[in-house]
Amino acid sequence: MRGTAMPAPQGSSIPNAPSLYSTCESQNQGELRELPRTWAAELLREAQRLRVLLEAAGQELARQRQLSTELCHQLAEKNRELQQQLAAIEQEIAQLRQENHALRTALQDQFNDPHTNGVPDPQRRLPTKLRCVAIIPARNEDHTIAPCIESLAQQTYPLEKIIVVNDGSTDWTEFVVNHLRQKYPQVECLNKQPDGSMRAGAINYALKRLFESNYDLVLIADADATYAPTLVEEAVKQFEQDANEEIGGICSAVELVGEGLLHRLQKLEYGGFNADRAATWRNIMIIHGLCGVYRLKALRQVRGYTVGHLIEDYDLTVRLKKAGWKAVFNPGMHAKTHSVPTLRALIRQRLRWYRGGVQVLLDHGINRFTALDAFNHIHFLLLLMVVGLIVGFGVQAAGGRWTPHPWWHPIPIAVLVVGWIGGLVQLRWVKGLDWKDVLLRLAIIPELLYYTLLSLVRLWAYLLEFVSAKKRW
Repeated sequence: MRGTAMPAPQGSSIPNAPSLYSTCESQNQGELRELPRTWAAELLREAQRLRVLLEAAGQELARQRQLSTELCHQLAEKNRELQQQLAAIEQEIAQLRQENHALRTALQDQFNDPHTNGVPDPQRRLPTKLRCVAIIPARNEDHTIAPCIESLAQQTYPLEKIIVVNDGSTDWTEFVVNHLRQKYPQVECLNKQPDGSMRAGAINYALKRLFESNYDLVLIADADATYAPTLVEEAVKQFEQDANEEIGGICSAVELVGEGLLHRLQKLEYGGFNADRAATWRNIMIIHGLCGVYRLKALRQVRGYTVGHLIEDYDLTVRLKKAGWKAVFNPGMHAKTHSVPTLRALIRQRLRWYRGGVQVLLDHGINRFTALDAFNHIHFLLLLMVVGLIVGFGVQAAGGRWTPHPWWHPIPIAVLVVGWIGGLVQLRWVKGLDWKDVLLRLAIIPELLYYTLLSLVRLWAYLLEFVSAKKRW
């Protein structure tokens, strides 16, 4: 029983055995009395831990319920949207079925008409889709050719072929084009050995193959340009509206990409080019080389480009007009290219432009197709002569030294004011216009210095052409 001392074993040889048994029994009874208190504390701690876990589980359950409710709302909303889209698609399918049925009925009636002997009337036949192909002449353009091809391959009106003429490139141009052929099967690379025929020869190299094909339109592109996704679609619409097939070529509006003061001055200048084309959109002077879409039959008639011209696009435009075709401008066609980054490169580019323009005038003479350009050259020279006379008369000799005196003559002031006002109006044709460009035009002085430089370059081009200096592309 509890509290009764355990008797010592009989015959124990341990000395003082009874006293030892008594001591052990008293210690065990003390531990047994402490056990209920320890268990109670442990149970309280466990209950508190379980209470905390239960509260956390409740909070997590509430959060999951809220997420489930939100997900149900989202699924219901998405289901409504899909049902609306499905209804719209079913409605469109029904409309297409009605149109298809009407078309079949009309065709059946037409074939059964005894007056046509089962042959449809050519005047009533469905319009055929114009087939379009692009040509990109490229020489050492490995850093720009990829964006150009990408923009042409992603047109809303698909190009059936994108022909890149690799004109003896010594960089990675051919490698880049062949890599893109894996992604765009319509891309084709033609390798041409350089023979001094420049850009015109590279384009003719591809045109010789196309002249034997049945394509309708040819887009002549630049390897360092990119094109809006709707560019070909806009061109095709305009050709389709040309029922009498009078249009031989269409060119796009141009936007410059770059940075810095020189870029902004060029961007404002190109805005003037766009404005001039818009003013004469049914009979533009030049279908620029950045982007021109031509009828293949028109190019076949004039036998492509003439090799040897510095601005072969101007020569081609004049020859198309002489053959009876129209050259028009479509402001809905957008193309981007990089501005000339350095002053030296700009001077070289403008020397080629100005010399090329004089060369075309010398080759074709002054006629109704080149009269406007001839007038521009004469107007430039006369205006320069007047300004030179005014400045000369304004310089007076005093004390053996030539001292300039300002002379506010009305002629240069009037020319400056009229040109400035016209420049403000032309701002609407500057692509990518921002407030810095407007401020630059309002300042007048930067553009005045820029055009003064271009005037000097133009005079130098006249001199080079007069002495028949070697031409550079």
